[in-house]
Amino acid sequence: MNKKASEKLMSAWFFFIIIVVLAGEIFILGDYLDSPIDVRQLETKIMQSVLMDCVVSSGFVDKEVFESGFDIYSYCNLY
Repeated sequence: MNKKASEKLMSAWFFFIIIVVLAGEIFILGDYLDSPIDVRQLETKIMQSVLMDCVVSSGFVDKEVFESGFDIYSYCNLY
């Protein structure tokens, strides 16, 4: 039996499969990173909603907001 020839053939197929898998991963990663997704406007709307719910009560702005040294991060638990 000629085991060396079969090992060389298997080695070629193994490297071919590795190259195909890596090329697929590179293509998928590139496609993902090039996608035009911009979530800044959505994040702004969410933050605005959270802040308005925290600072406004019964349709009026809380008086604590206008005090000197007001810390909105600790007041609204934004950490």
